Order: sequence, then C-alpha cells, then structure tokens
Amino acid sequence: MDGKPIKAMGKIEYVKKYLPFWEKLSKEEVNRIEISLSNKTFSKKELISSNLDFCIGMIIVECGDVRASIISEDGRQITLFHVKEKEVCVISASCVIAQLTFETVVMAEKETTLWVIPSATLAWLADRNIYVKAYMYELLAERFSSVVWVMEQVIFKGFDQRLASFLLSYYEKSGSKEIEMTQEEIASEVNSAREVVARMLKQFNSDNLVELKRGKIKLINIDALKKI
Repeated sequence: MDGKPIKAMGKIEYVKKYLPFWEKLSKEEVNRIEISLSNKTFSKKELISSNLDFCIGMIIVECGDVRASIISEDGRQITLFHVKEKEVCVISASCVIAQLTFETVVMAEKETTLWVIPSATLAWLADRNIYVKAYMYELLAERFSSVVWVMEQVIFKGFDQRLASFLLSYYEKSGSKEIEMTQEEIASEVNSAREVVARMLKQFNSDNLVELKRGKIKLINIDALKKI
C-alpha cells in the first residue's frame, strides 16, 4: 500500500468536511490529527484492517469500495456492509472500541484510497473529547443496523429471495442489467457457498429471469425478480 500525494487544498481541509466533531476540537487536537493523518491506497482484495492482527484506525474513503466482514468457523467471510466514497468507518479501529469483541476483517473490494486517522490518535482523541467518542458510537450504531439486516436476510429469507434481492440491488445502484461478478464474489456478498449460488443462478436461467454469460449475469425479467 502506497501513500498518494496530498491534495493541493491540504489534507486537513479535505477530511474535516467528513468529521462533524471538527468544530469541537481544540488546537492541540487538530494539530495531533494533522501530524498523524495519512493517505493510503490499497489494491483490490488487499487487507486493510483486522482485529485479529491489527487495526488501522478511523478511515474516510476518498475513492473505491471497502467491505467489512466477519469470519465463520469454516473460514468463510460473511459480508456485513460496504463503506463507499466519502463515507467514514470505525470498524477498522476495533482495538479502540472495547465493545467490538467479534472478529472483523476490512478489505478493499477494488483499488481504494483512504484517509486514515491512526488508532493511537483516535484513542487519544476519544479519551479527551466527548464529541469524538459520541461520533464513534454513532457510526457503530448505524453500522449495527446494517449487520442486523444481514442477519435477518440469512435467518429469515429463502436463498432465492436473498439472491434476487442482491441482483436487484446491484441493478438499482449501477443502472446496468449486466452484472460483471464471479459466482464466488456473489457468494461472498449474499453470505452463501459458491455451489449454492451456481445452482440458484441456473434455476433463474431456466426460469428466464437471467441469462448466464462468461463472467457476467444479464437480468432478463426485472419484474419477476421483484416478485420473488
């Protein structure tokens, strides 16, 4: 992972737009952030943070896509949520938050550039400034809603519903009926095995809901997928 050049506008001017507690910081606290703040680029599928090995700190996504997951007992990654451009995440600072006791992995889904407030700096700020600590827990609460939604999908919905929901979500976000993802990548998003995804996609293909191509899935019947 390599640092990218600092923007001409100044790194502090860039990141403070995304930190609502900024106006509540003292001059010393601002200075501490400015000294420790870094800009890092991660390649596709590169590990960003793991509370098993290390936690990088609070991240702000400048560009790219970050996936937060937990690891199942058989070693399979279960996707919890994604952190997109201009979003902030503190799951990557799990060592600062004692309540985060489950195993999390944060990874770049594609080439991704982050602004990072290191864990040591974040812990120092949270101990001194209640506004920083409050914001950290606010972010956690928001992400917890996403985690509960994932658990509901896994526990209460049939796999055909989960897969149809994922395909429609991809279509609504991208505007494209062609999904360029492998079955393995889809499996990691819908929290299932590749073999299960393959079987259900073949069924969707037989029902003329999708068309399977090499490395692509084309959505044929959007309305029918919505009914599922």
